[in-house]
Amino acid sequence: MLKIQEKLFPRLSPSTPNKLIQLYIFYFQRMLGTRVFGSVKTNSLSLGLGITSNLRILFMGQHNRISIGKSVRISNLKIDALGSNSTLVIDSNARIHDCYFLIQGDNASLIIGAGAELVGNFLVLADNDCSLDIGRGSLLGAGAQIRLGDGHAVVDINEMKVTNKASYVKLNPRVWLGLDCLVLKNVEIGQNSVVGARSVVTKNLPANSLAAGVPAKVIRTGITWLNQRVDSLPDNWKKEILRHTSVVHGKHSAVDDLDENHGAH
Repeated sequence: MLKIQEKLFPRLSPSTPNKLIQLYIFYFQRMLGTRVFGSVKTNSLSLGLGITSNLRILFMGQHNRISIGKSVRISNLKIDALGSNSTLVIDSNARIHDCYFLIQGDNASLIIGAGAELVGNFLVLADNDCSLDIGRGSLLGAGAQIRLGDGHAVVDINEMKVTNKASYVKLNPRVWLGLDCLVLKNVEIGQNSVVGARSVVTKNLPANSLAAGVPAKVIRTGITWLNQRVDSLPDNWKKEILRHTSVVHGKHSAVDDLDENHGAH
């Protein structure tokens, strides 16, 4: 059954303070930007307290689960869940702008980590039993695409089997995909790595590396990246860089909420 977290809309009474009523209206107006279509009774939607504008979800299959964590900001996001038994998690403090998520297969998993930022991206999970994991703090530049599945099967005539099955794509924490990058199926990109604009990633890339080209190749190692634009690094930046080279685990996330709510399934 389709559900929205009750804590998003607190119960009001005649004694409710005016400030609470104002907050209630404030967040309710922003959630009016969420529209859900299709088989809503057999799917689950959990929305944390955040700001949403023009979120459109289409459920065509059954038993899909979508969980959006706290303090997530969404503007112009379209989600098509065409298969069944799939999971989509957008963890806390993520930023999603002008994106399209297409989940065609069954038993698929799409996880967007805490603090990740996606701008103008197309994510496709076309095959059954595939998973896409975008690590916390990652940045996907405008036009970047990640495709799990080619849309059409390639068959080995002699062995009579499909040769282009998609299984996974994993972006470890703090991966930066440049403008118009394309990441294809069955690859992993190590943490703190950068992929140059309009590159095509077809193979695994190590952590703390800079890669570019078609296909993408490592052109520099031992690097990381900062969210700020700076020309030089004073001493007080050293701790910040060291912090970025390690994975910082949060205490609680939308993934945890999903596991708690559906642990019996």
